[in-house]
Amino acid sequence: MKNPVLFLVLDAFRWDYLDAETTPFLWQLHREGVSVNRVRTASGFTQRTTIFTGTWADVTGHWTMHCHDPARSPFRFLAGKRWPAVAQAIANRLPGVAGRVFEARLRTWIYGRARAWSRHPSTARIPLHLLPFFAVTEDERPVQEPGALGTPSVFDRLHEAGVPFKYLMYPEVDGSDRSTEAALVRGAGDSLHAYFGLLSGADQAGHAHGPRAPETARACAHLDARLHRIHTAFEKAGRIPRWLVVGDHGMVKVTEHVDALGTLHRTAKRHGLVEAQDWLAFCDSTSVKVWALSPRANGFLEEAFSGLETSGSVLEERTARRRRIPFGDRRYGDRVWLANPGILVRPDFFHRREERVLGMHGYDPGVEEQKGSAVVHGPGISSTAVEEAPLVDVCPTLCALLDVAPPAASEGRSWLQPVPVEAG
Repeated sequence: MKNPVLFLVLDAFRWDYLDAETTPFLWQLHREGVSVNRVRTASGFTQRTTIFTGTWADVTGHWTMHCHDPARSPFRFLAGKRWPAVAQAIANRLPGVAGRVFEARLRTWIYGRARAWSRHPSTARIPLHLLPFFAVTEDERPVQEPGALGTPSVFDRLHEAGVPFKYLMYPEVDGSDRSTEAALVRGAGDSLHAYFGLLSGADQAGHAHGPRAPETARACAHLDARLHRIHTAFEKAGRIPRWLVVGDHGMVKVTEHVDALGTLHRTAKRHGLVEAQDWLAFCDSTSVKVWALSPRANGFLEEAFSGLETSGSVLEERTARRRRIPFGDRRYGDRVWLANPGILVRPDFFHRREERVLGMHGYDPGVEEQKGSAVVHGPGISSTAVEEAPLVDVCPTLCALLDVAPPAASEGRSWLQPVPVEAG
């Protein structure tokens, strides 16, 4: 196969990170191939599902990494046990490094046990005693396996067509950009038709330093150099690649922290409610989901987010339809609060209390800073500019490169097709 397809997701590579000085290799691809200047991302944190199925979370049911589903929870072996709450309390009281090491070892052990039920049972920073309430969404099975995402995906098409490919995204690899680059370089000389990889340097730098920090610009430059080295390795092997490079979402500068969990605990205390018996909450970085576990908590739901009106809003059906996210699906809450762009929920279930977070994503996809970018380049691909397109377009574009039909649920349009001209 002379022209293998290299599909690379640049995690959190915002549309305005691309320029001739910082990312010269990508800039060249952008100038010579199909350049999508802005990609409207999906709501939440499951962009992989949108990319590989070509449809949105209200169809796939995958909105965020975790959902309320005790029956399917890979942590259900902890249900009814008292020691996780005791262990969490000890970890919270131990000072500094001692507390972090103690908790990390516990989470590593729990992860290993939970692998019996899930490919990647991330515990994130979910309090240990609450883990049995939650299941993972995308990563219950390896996403590249047939039927793994529930909704037909590009991988189902590849398996049906017998197309050989290599999936090099976390957790199939260790997740470091260095190891992903090395795996792609090693694969340059083999006979596979397609390679799937992810580079996360821009995401890590954007979270830690902010979206426009010098450190983030340097991370983008490192990504660009990695892409160039991968391209060179394939050229030396006599295999000129066809690239599809996608910045799956952007990054927004954090301007304010909101202690939504503290608000919930104070409200629950006024109602005389007990967490994990009467009510439950999940704090993402940019949203909070609340469940009533007993009839006593129904009134609590109505005022759960009282006082947070200036920092966000309760999810309504109209907003859910616009953002294409599930509404009325109890796995994602009886009541949901969405943070305004730049508002960070702290504490949350993904970061340590002392961890510095200066950039975040997962807000309204219509916000400019939330948008990514994309480039398609290689033999037979003409230079074309697309000003803006939705993330669902990645799937049919990828299928066109791979010469397979898009999945049945795909709503997107391939960027390799001519833009239709309206009759005037």
